Amino acid sequence: MVTRVSLASKPLLWKVKTMCAAALNTLSLFDNFKNVGIPKRQAHLFANLFAKTHMPDDLVTQSDLNKYVAKSDWHAFKSDITHDFKILDISLGHRFDKVFREIKQIRTDAKTEATQIRLEFKNEIGSIKDDLIRWIIGLGLTMVGLMVGFKIFG
Repeated sequence: MVTRVSLASKPLLWKVKTMCAAALNTLSLFDNFKNVGIPKRQAHLFANLFAKTHMPDDLVTQSDLNKYVAKSDWHAFKSDITHDFKILDISLGHRFDKVFREIKQIRTDAKTEATQIRLEFKNEIGSIKDDLIRWIIGLGLTMVGLMVGFKIFG
């Protein structure tokens, strides 16, 4: 995300654009080409070609801003920028509020589902416990009956 000023259409309005504009230091690119063994003339040509193809023509430079600020009223410029950032902040705030509401709803849904699962497990464990008690009592009575039978008939 790059913040740019459109000097042609609305000079006091800052616009946030979602585009990929690389701020390119052609001198360091030229040096990097030279360091890897590319001849000076070719390195210079590659750096210029890359800058021309990858740098937007309407990208505002520091000198453009200095000319603009020198010609216009600084307070108007500052107030317009402040106003635009407030609008952007409000817009982003509304978006984040929506996201936070959705997260809160998801958490509520997850808690409700977790509670339902706990209740189902409690009921399942209770029925398993009842079955175990029945089996243990049945086996205990069977063992007592066998022991009595061996005493009497044994």
